[in-house]
Amino acid sequence: MKLLTKSFKSLCIATSTFIEKYFIAIILCLIFLTYLPYATKISWGDYSGYILQAEAMFNNSTNNFIEKQRFLQSLSINPRYPVYAPVGLPLLIILTSFFTNFNVYLVKLLIPISVFFLSLSLKSKNLNLIILLLVIHPTVTDQYIDVLGEIPALLFFALALKTTSYYVKNILFVITCLIKPTFIIFVFIEILFSSNKKIKEYLLFGIYLFLSELFTRFVFSMQFFGDYSHSNAPDPVKQNLISSFIDNFLNLTYTRFLFFLEEVGIMAIGFSNILNAFFGFLFILFLIFFRNKYSVMSLAFMSFHLFFVGTDYFIRYLVPVLFISFLSLREYLSKHPSNKNLYYSFFVIVLLFFSAQNFYTFLKIDFEQGPHEISALELFEYIESYDNDTIFAFNYPRPFRLFTEKDAYILDGKIYENTVVICYKEQQCLYPKDYQLVFINMHYRVYKK
Repeated sequence: MKLLTKSFKSLCIATSTFIEKYFIAIILCLIFLTYLPYATKISWGDYSGYILQAEAMFNNSTNNFIEKQRFLQSLSINPRYPVYAPVGLPLLIILTSFFTNFNVYLVKLLIPISVFFLSLSLKSKNLNLIILLLVIHPTVTDQYIDVLGEIPALLFFALALKTTSYYVKNILFVITCLIKPTFIIFVFIEILFSSNKKIKEYLLFGIYLFLSELFTRFVFSMQFFGDYSHSNAPDPVKQNLISSFIDNFLNLTYTRFLFFLEEVGIMAIGFSNILNAFFGFLFILFLIFFRNKYSVMSLAFMSFHLFFVGTDYFIRYLVPVLFISFLSLREYLSKHPSNKNLYYSFFVIVLLFFSAQNFYTFLKIDFEQGPHEISALELFEYIESYDNDTIFAFNYPRPFRLFTEKDAYILDGKIYENTVVICYKEQQCLYPKDYQLVFINMHYRVYKK
């Protein structure tokens, strides 16, 4: 038994030394292998709104974009999306457009590239094994089928933490918040715990943020944090961001709290199971146990989303917590060195666990629904025959607009005049009695008057 333990320890030390020596190459290899299955896959997700907005900002047509957004949202009873999103990610898409030309499959590369540089910025002697686990964490690799702002925002936040320049740090903080305004929580706590000149730094950050707001309003006619007003509500009851937060806080229930714990559990371990709520509760207990600024960041960020954000899911919004909790764990381990055998054993077990999850996901990824499917491409080809004034009703209007350049809205009430209705084949679809089926394939049906 002693010989086996000694051999295991020697193997782990050799592995750790190898990882330290070839860290960059190993990270690149892991990201390439985990991204490759997603390279030609894309979801019906939020990326389309960012790309449409980026194109409008690039072409100096934001007023027309906002006007169209408000009109299309007014056709739905309960629009699910903001009139326009925070400007940071669209600006990042514009800055990389010389390479991507706004092609969604090239824009998608922002995420694995951000994961790579984020991993480098988190590099820390003797704790790089955990970074490898982060890179292959299923919650992280799930991001590769979409283009969302959480990981790019984390990259700029991590760069801000590493810089020693007082002014550059605050510029990076502002860029972080332009991409994801909720990261103001991280910035506020970082300054509170780490700055020797708190008031001065809060003031500088506030000035930078205010100047950014003036810039985005003057150049793009947009507020930097987006527009979440419900444009179809009557003026006296039109909801703004603050009133929406208050409503969500007052309507919090035990069922929603339990659902939140389940989402935290899925985020932490990377897959859904009957013990989701338990793992979520355990994750929160660990953060409380660590008792450092990063655990405070994570707890504050989660509390904000629980109490003030009304959403049907939390996992996407909690992705930053996965990385910030790593910083919390790293700080704790740096102050409380652990048994190396236990550390190496933990790494091997979790590595195998995450690898198995990713392998299972890769096996079923061809069944993922999205615009990349043959049936969706057939639908888009059929839609080309309609003129640009035609309005469509579709469950995912923004990706539909991105791929077809045709206007669309979510059909959840009275149908707009002469709307062409597109239904997913297994979906119970609402359409007028005088409409006829004009197109059908494996997944989609099209009805028109």
